[in-house]
Parts: sequence; C-alpha cells; structure tokens
Amino acid sequence: MQPTINWSQPQRQPLSGLLVALLKSFGQVLKGTWPFILLALFRGEQKEFDKYDAILLLAAAIVFISSLGSYLFFRFYIEGDELIIKKGWLKKKVLTIPLQKIQAVHIEQSPLHQLLNIVKLSADTAGSNDTEVTIDALRKPMAEALRERLSYHKEETVEGAAVPQKESLFTLADSDLLKLALSANHLEAFFILLSAAFGAFENLKTVNAEWVDGAAGWLPEGSLPVFLFLILSVLVITLLISTTRIFFKFYGFTAFYTPSGMQLKSGLASTRERFVAFNKIQFISWRANWIRRRLGLWLLQYHTAGGDDVKEAVKAEVPVTQKSFISLLVAPYHALPELEGATAITIHPAYVARRTLMTGVLPAFLLITISAYWWQYKSLFFLLWPLVVAWRSWLFQRKFKVYLFEDVLFIARGAWRAEHVLLKWNVLQATATSQSIYQRNRGLANLNMYTAAGAIVIPYVDLSTAQQMMNYGLYKVEKESQTFI
Repeated sequence: MQPTINWSQPQRQPLSGLLVALLKSFGQVLKGTWPFILLALFRGEQKEFDKYDAILLLAAAIVFISSLGSYLFFRFYIEGDELIIKKGWLKKKVLTIPLQKIQAVHIEQSPLHQLLNIVKLSADTAGSNDTEVTIDALRKPMAEALRERLSYHKEETVEGAAVPQKESLFTLADSDLLKLALSANHLEAFFILLSAAFGAFENLKTVNAEWVDGAAGWLPEGSLPVFLFLILSVLVITLLISTTRIFFKFYGFTAFYTPSGMQLKSGLASTRERFVAFNKIQFISWRANWIRRRLGLWLLQYHTAGGDDVKEAVKAEVPVTQKSFISLLVAPYHALPELEGATAITIHPAYVARRTLMTGVLPAFLLITISAYWWQYKSLFFLLWPLVVAWRSWLFQRKFKVYLFEDVLFIARGAWRAEHVLLKWNVLQATATSQSIYQRNRGLANLNMYTAAGAIVIPYVDLSTAQQMMNYGLYKVEKESQTFI
C-alpha cells in the first residue's frame, strides 16, 4: 500500500541523502585532484605541511560545504500539473516541468542506496537531451508513490485504474543471461578496454613518468609466445567484460505489464526500475546479430520522445529469449502485422553502386595515393576496403524491406545484424523527401519520417512511392488529430 502524501507541500530528502550528496561531491572533486592525492600518498616521509596537504584540505572543505548546501536547499513538490524542483544555495535554481512532458520515470538503487535503504528517482522529459529530474535519495515507498503520481497524472489516468495493478510477463533465467553474454558484441568491449588502458597509462605518466617507463622495461621483447599470451589475455578479458556488463545490466530482469505502461526491473549491484507509458511510445525496434538470431535472442527497445539522446543506462531495452515474447511486448502499442502475402517496398539496386563508390572506392584511392610513397605496393591492401563496403551495401539493400499497412509500417533492415521496426502512422510529426543529383537523375529519393524519438530513413526508393507514403502519413496524422477535436 502506497503512503498518502500531500505533494503540494514541499518535500525534502531523508537525512541519508546528505551522505549521498557528500559522496557525489567527493567524486566530482576527486576527478580533478586525484593526481595530488597520489603524490601525497607516495611522496615519502615528509612531516611538514606542504602545498599538497593544503590542496587536499581545501578539497575536503569544498566537498563538505557543497554537500551540505545541496542537501539543505533541495525541495520538490507538485503544483497543479507541474513538478517544481528548487535547489542551490549560492546560485538558486527552480525547475518547472509540466507532467505531460515526462516520458518515463526510473528508480535506481546502487549498493550505497541499498545499504542506506533508499533509492534514486530520475525522469526523462520530452525535448531534453539530458535527464532533467533527478532526486538522489528517497525512501522507496515515497519514490514509488511519486513515480505513480508523475506517470499517471490526472490527464492520463485510466478510468477505474488510478493505481494500476502490475502483472509479471516474464523473468530472465541465469542461463538466458549466459547466452546473451556469450553472443554479445565483444568487439565493443575490446575497444572499451583498450581506451580505458590508454587513459590509465596517460594519467599515470602525469603522476610519475619514470615509474611508467621503468615498468615498460619489465616486459620481455621479441618473444612470440609472450605476444600470443597477451593477445589471448586480451580476448579472455574482453569476454569477461562483456559477460560482466550483461549480468550487471540484465540480472534478475523482469517485465511487468500495467494498464498504462511497461515496467522493467533489472540489475545486479545496482537495480533499476524503468517505466514506459504506452502512450509515450513512438516506435518499437528489436535487433540481433548473426549469433543471437541462431539462438533465438533479440534485444527489443521502446523508443520514446527524445529517444536519440537518452543515455545508454536508462534506455528501455528488453532482452527477448523467445520470439513469442515479441508479439506480447508490442501488443499494447500495435499487434504484429501478418507479413505473409504482403508486398514489400525495397531499395533500388543503385544504392549499392553509389554507396560503394562514395564510401569505398574514393576513400581507398585517397589512402593509396597518400601512403604509396612510404608503403609502396603494400598500400594496395586498401583495395580491400571497397570490397567490404560493396558487400555490406549489398546485404543492406537485399535485406531492407518496408511493409505498408493501414495503421502501421513494418521495416526489416540491417547488414551484419537484423533489425525490425514497428511504426504507427499517427505518431509521425513530419515527413519529407530528399534527393541528391544522382537520385534526381534516376527518379529516386530518400523518405525521412520524423517522430519525437528520432527519424527513420527509407533510402533509394522510387520518387512516386516516397511521395505516396509521405502523403498517406500526413493523411493519417491529420485524421488522428481530427478525432480529438
């Protein structure tokens, strides 16, 4: 049972929020002072008070004063149909956010929050690149009550369901997580590891360049077994990183259905609860690489307003381990259309030739010209690049299909991976066609379909087909708007 709270009265965070603010400020100060901390710790036996001690003392004072001010001057309340947040002590700030602009409300609980028996609440709003609403510390019953108040305000409350009842759809098993981890994009994890290693290396050099140069001499030189061992180690670490990321992100994943939206709960060390209102969804997509398709695994995403700019950590993604779950997850938005017997719109074959020329042949020619002086005949290896681009373009052109139905479009696309998109006509904000000189001479065009969650582009279709789709989309939007007048 949710507590009864008068949201018109200014609310404050619990006392444990002061510790959260303290650690948050400490983390921000640490980013700029950690080299001085390392120097202070490893500078040897020095009993005199020096500049490094002064810097650390000043940083500690800044952390404490900033944290205390952030905690004491933070208030939030609801006035009419607006959420008001007041914060700041030296520089006061007042945020006024209409409730209808709030797209999704998330509840997170890090290990620190779990220790203090509190949660963090954040909300995404339409037309903003960042998360505007963030309350770092709340008791969970209060956070859940505030989420329901923000998600189901009076203009959108379903009749007879002011407090929706949750219904569990499915929960991921550990075996499902292992399949997701083993089939993840390990190349992405490899580059994350590589960038982190280079970053740490450069930071250490700023602290003690001699120690870093000396450590480099510890590695044996010219040893093939050592080289192979390093490569194998990187691959193993990459696999471990991918597995860890999947488990931390999707551990205990459970999808709940409510009359007004989908609630997604997951996380290992930090648990996250994301709510996606059905009437905020712009379109739905689900994708899988070659391995995951063979295992029947997909990653489904609900695209809401501002979806192109939503941070990765709070994207509304659902790991799907059975294809039957997809129809269940998209049903509140729109039923999956029957594709058998339907006619598909495809991309013109000219796409392959043009793409290969512009992004394959010309860059390869430029690279060969630049590198031929130093690499001589070895620079001809760049000729492989146009072949890769041609292959990818051919796969993309071959797989791209658009199926048109009365209320919805179904798009199948992708080159190395497969992706499907379900888009209702009535969510379109605008449509437009664009043509290059090459396309204009061949009667082709790109159709750009704009939604509040980003644009969907259908490239290299016949101009007449693009215009018909554009006109039909405008007709459906106009017809939908007239029903609310």
